[in-house]
Amino acid sequence: MIRTITLLASASALALAACSDDSYETDTDTDMDTSAEMNSAMGDEADGETDGELDEGMRYESGEDAADDDLGQSPPVNFAQDTASVPAGLTAAVVAGLSGDVDAYVRNVALGNEYEIQAGRIAMERGNSEEVRQLGEMIATDHEQLQTELRTAVEAAGLDFDLPTELEGRRQGMIDNLNAAADMDFDAAFLSQQESAHVEAVALHEGFEASGDVDALTDYAGSAGNVVQGHLDEVTAHLGAAVDGD
Repeated sequence: MIRTITLLASASALALAACSDDSYETDTDTDMDTSAEMNSAMGDEADGETDGELDEGMRYESGEDAADDDLGQSPPVNFAQDTASVPAGLTAAVVAGLSGDVDAYVRNVALGNEYEIQAGRIAMERGNSEEVRQLGEMIATDHEQLQTELRTAVEAAGLDFDLPTELEGRRQGMIDNLNAAADMDFDAAFLSQQESAHVEAVALHEGFEASGDVDALTDYAGSAGNVVQGHLDEVTAHLGAAVDGD
């Protein structure tokens, strides 16, 4: 819960900064590339820097079950990479939303939906608890529907825009980290990613609903924002239950 509040506060601060600075960058591709670079850099430094973060509900163990050696990954590095990607992703979402930039918004939403579909399907297979498996199914199903509705909105707006079908480096890295997570740590890794991803999505949709000028897409932003807010509420509840030991 505290982490969710912190992320939401960060989104609000970024929104204020974006509104007050006309020179703020709106090129989300650059933000995504920066995020990927952060992930790479964190991979070299994470072993000595994540002790405090691991205390907050993320338990990792060393040994054969703790990493995917074929990918050269380790749980502390994976968690550090996911954590490092949060500021860049949240910044890109806030700017893409509040800028009213149609291409940036549509691209960001499409990539977010695709990530959620893949992550949800992984959770359906690998979730340790029935609750996480059901949450993964709901998220995958809802974002498949949101992706279909996005295509419809783009067509209704008369836009010639092909939705991206391959994830960019930041989100693909998150999927790789889910696949590489140790079995005992999967639920925590999934929920942590979902919290960050849905705070990002809420900021994106709310920003564009307020700033966009294409009716079909602002209507979509409003309805999609309600769906992802519902997901965020579910994820936050699961995180709270995990902390309480339920």
